[in-house]
Amino acid sequence: MLLYRLPSKLFYIHKMKGVLITVSYWLMFMAATGQSWQQRADFGGLERDDAAAFVINNQAYVTTGFAAGFQYMNDLWRYDNALDTWTQMADFSGSPRQYAVAVSIGNSGYAGMGIDLNQQYMNDWFRYDEISNSWTQVSSLPASGRSGCSTFVSGNQGFVAFGNDGIHKLNQLWCYDALNDSWSQKSALPASGRFRAVAVSDGLNGYAGLGLDTAGNMLNDFWKYDIINDTWTALQNFQGSARAYATAFFYNQNCFVGLGIDTALQLSNEMFAYNILTGQWSVLNNFNGLPRKGAVSFMINDSAFILTGIDQANNRLKDVWLCNNITALNEQASNYKFTVWPVPAHQLLYFENKNAIKVAIEIFDTKGHCVIYQNTTTGKVEIEKLKPGIYNIRMHKLNRIYYSRFIKI
Repeated sequence: MLLYRLPSKLFYIHKMKGVLITVSYWLMFMAATGQSWQQRADFGGLERDDAAAFVINNQAYVTTGFAAGFQYMNDLWRYDNALDTWTQMADFSGSPRQYAVAVSIGNSGYAGMGIDLNQQYMNDWFRYDEISNSWTQVSSLPASGRSGCSTFVSGNQGFVAFGNDGIHKLNQLWCYDALNDSWSQKSALPASGRFRAVAVSDGLNGYAGLGLDTAGNMLNDFWKYDIINDTWTALQNFQGSARAYATAFFYNQNCFVGLGIDTALQLSNEMFAYNILTGQWSVLNNFNGLPRKGAVSFMINDSAFILTGIDQANNRLKDVWLCNNITALNEQASNYKFTVWPVPAHQLLYFENKNAIKVAIEIFDTKGHCVIYQNTTTGKVEIEKLKPGIYNIRMHKLNRIYYSRFIKI
């Protein structure tokens, strides 16, 4: 390997498999530290908050919500990420409503619940078929109507948690079995009932918390639901201020949670991540759009989207934001950095670890996939099996999270 120093850049030239590869630190950091959130084409329908969304075959669908002029909505819009376009589809078959919920199960979308223009709390449930572009009513929730619930999915099951039935904020959990078109009640959250909480799933467990309780208190607790054993476990509390009307999505062992309204009635554009492997929260770079509540979020492949909502001036929104480098969200504003060497590296990557403290190391590729996770006290990580490229590395040490990057050759 040859090393050349130019006026402002340090270049490594490495011959590998007959190919001459030139890499600079400047290029590496430019490639890896771009703006996290990029604005896309506006939502195709009216500005709104408290809509519902699901994703089928890499197409996102957004329906219902509350638009300007006190309009309860039942339109349905499909988003094509590749073309960055919105297309209106068949209206949701239920009555126009706010605070509905939706899930994706297999090749179908499901939506229902919410509150309609007559202030009726709904318990109906509908299935959307993308091929026929049509809705079919299926089995309703066998319980009181409710709005502002939270949802997550595991396999062929959609879970509907919490909500408001017009009298109380609920701590109930219901499971919809799409194969049998049936509902079953699961163990209730052993904590306050709540409205407009957040929930996500890693496929094996649900993660839920925050929200507004019956007394009007904003909450900051966070819980894991074990789907197999039907049990709840309290996790580390959310590290931002207590809030409701937040939004959340799950990606690569992290529950991403942000935005919403706090106890001071201030809207937020903050973002946080809870790592399910380390059990710790981290503070992320802020969302680039306006602070808001009642936004919609969803994932398409490796890209996260946040859209719509209502801002601090009570203006309803239709802007759409994309993050296609979710790893970049983990660049903390607090600048907790650490040094790794050598750069570039081939077989082993070293870092300083005085007193041989046990640390957790995560290494991510440029798409945000966690390619290495290990606990160690040695101050080194084996990286020989990684493909050549740029990687982000995160170290969890003494309740603090540190970041760095390196090049693998």
